[in-house]
Order: sequence, then structure tokens, then C-alpha cells
Amino acid sequence: MSLLLFADDIVLVAEKMLEVVYKYSTKFRFRFNREKSNVMIFGKKRGEPKFYLGESELKVIQEYKYLGVVLDENFSWKTHLRKILDKARKRTRALCGMGIREGVSVKAVLRGWEVLVRPILEYGAEIWGEKKWKEGENLQIELGRRLLGVSKMTTKQVIQGELGLGKISSRRIILRLRFWNKIIKMKKDRLVYKIYKQRREEFIKGEKKDKKNWCYWTWKHLKDLHLEHIWEKEKFEKRTNFDNLVKKALRRKDEEEWREEMEKKRKLRLYRRIKTRLVLEDYIVELDRGKRRQLTMLRGGTNYLRIERGRWLGEREEDRVCNVCLCQEVEDEKHFLLACPMYVGERAEMFARIREECELEYVESMDEEWQLNILIGIGWRGREREIRDIVIDYIRKANEIRNKYTR
Repeated sequence: MSLLLFADDIVLVAEKMLEVVYKYSTKFRFRFNREKSNVMIFGKKRGEPKFYLGESELKVIQEYKYLGVVLDENFSWKTHLRKILDKARKRTRALCGMGIREGVSVKAVLRGWEVLVRPILEYGAEIWGEKKWKEGENLQIELGRRLLGVSKMTTKQVIQGELGLGKISSRRIILRLRFWNKIIKMKKDRLVYKIYKQRREEFIKGEKKDKKNWCYWTWKHLKDLHLEHIWEKEKFEKRTNFDNLVKKALRRKDEEEWREEMEKKRKLRLYRRIKTRLVLEDYIVELDRGKRRQLTMLRGGTNYLRIERGRWLGEREEDRVCNVCLCQEVEDEKHFLLACPMYVGERAEMFARIREECELEYVESMDEEWQLNILIGIGWRGREREIRDIVIDYIRKANEIRNKYTR
């Protein structure tokens, strides 16, 4: 038998405690709010049991909100997830609206997401965080889509990559493992510690197969991060920062999964070559919304070139030729930037400016892979911003010509 106390809330973890608490209230002459006093039965029910607080029968309910977490009798967490998602969506709309209307910087909006929205999505995640929650991940992607000003055709891998976004599920793992680290350092007479030790023992006796045991997912997350030895010993080496260790391991895992997902997307043929790390791109912060939208579309493969528009129409890739120069070459990003003869003057001007303003003399004689990386990828030796401005100017002028022939 036990009870949980927080402010004026009392939770009794056993039926017999009802009689004890009622006698206590009678002795000290205070009353319980019977409308707010309810009973929840977790697990299998046997018949229709009745519960009394004194002479008053208590209502048996299927859901109960305790300290902001909505519990249900089967621990499905559906109601809790729905409520925190609704709240997070409202804040996301307000945050995006403020960023677009008031001209708040991208970094400020991303910081707002971290401190105003994400904590809502993570509330209570230490106990429910193993759930697969697609809606939570999608909300983060939707924020990124609005920040970049791109359409729903832009893949989530591009949005993740350009903004350097890790997965929401990884954040929940961090919170769970941080909580576990806190539990194992507690005093042995604490109730939480005692419950953990009991459940850990049951988990080990069950050969680590019981997925309903909280310890299963804690153990599995550590195992997946190659940190199972820490679970076994419940100790760390001296000077080991457990939190940083977990964060770095999860960041590597997120990055590996992000690269694997990119490999499955044919339209990201260029993006895979110019983007290799899951970090925020400088141009996202430096350019205004219109210019960063243009650059994201070109880098990310969701643009108005024939290679993409033809895909929408179901054309074979070899048939998606350039309708501007009519030279029977596929109009992809490389053709648009480096090859189409209709933009030869604008391209010559672009390279001339890069030579003079950025002191990069041999840019025109480099192979195409290097040229693409310098123009819309990693840049060149601290001159990334200048090169980016020159390329954006080229894109604007080339699009003006292109629009004359494609409208």
C-alpha cells in the first residue's frame, strides 16, 4: 500500500487505503471533494467492483488526468498524446505566424520551438516515450516546411537536413535515459527506486522479453546505442557525462538513419552529393525567406525544372529534356547551373564575379562535382556567403529567361 502526494492532490495506490484515509479525515475534521474523487482500475477487471469513501460510492472511470498526464486503464496514452498534440499545434501556428509576419529570424523561431513547443510534445515522455508517434514527428517537419517556404512535395529529409533537425523520438529517449540515470542514483528507501528495482528483477527473470515492463525499453535504447554495459553495471566511468554520451550517440544514429532514408529517394540525387551532415545550413539564417526558398528548392530537388515536373506527369527520366535550349539534354539542376546554352551570358558573369570577388581563379576549369559543391554546396574557404549571393543572382536572371520559354 502507498500514496502519492502533490500539493492538495492525493493518489492512493491500494483499495484498503480508502478506509484509512477516510478515518483520518474524520479524526481531523476535513472533507474530500467527492466529485473529484474517482477510482481507476489498471489491468483486468473482475466483475463490477464498488468502492466507497466513507458512505459515498466512488465512480469508476476509464481515464484520469494526474499532474498533466492523462492516464487510461490500458496505458494506451491515446488521449494524452491527442491533447498535447493539439496544444503544440496551436503554439506552432502562433510561432510560425510571428516568424513570417513580424520577420523574426529563423534562429529565433527554432529556439522558440525548442522552449515553447517541444516541451509540450515531450511532457511525461519518460513513461510513454517508447510509443511510435508519427504525428509528433510530422509537426516538427511542418514547422520546418513553413520556415523554408517550401511545398509538401519537398521531402522531410531535405527539411531535416537544411535545418539540422534530429528526430522527436530521439529526444524522448534522452529524457527516458536521463530519468533512469536519476533513479539509479536515488536513495534506496525511495519508493520510485524500490519499484524500479522490483521491475528490473522481474524483467531479468523474464529473460528481457516483457515489452510492457518499463525496464525493457530503457535496456533496449541503451543496447541500440551500444551502451548496454552501463545498464548491466548501473555505473559510469569517472568523468563520464552520461547525458552528453547519450546525446552524441543519438545524434550519430539520427544522422545514419537520415542518410539511409535519403538513399531511397531518387529525387535527392543531387542533395546526397552536396549534403552529408545533419546541421543547420548557414544560408537558412543569412538569406531572406524568398531567397532561401529558391536555394532550398534547387538543392532539394523539388523545383520547376523538367526533371521534377516530368516526374509529376509520369514521364520517363530520359524524356524530361530542356524545353528552353531544345538540345535534348535532361533539364536537371546540373544542366540549369552549368550547361544550358541559353544562360551562357549569365553563367559567364557568375563565374567572372566568383573569380574577382572571391579570388577563386580556376572555378570554370574544375570538374562539375566540385563546381556544384562550390556553387550550392559547401562553398569555398570562408567565401560561402559571397558565392551564395552571386549564385542567387544567377538563378534569378536565368529564371527570367526560362520563364519566357516555358509559360
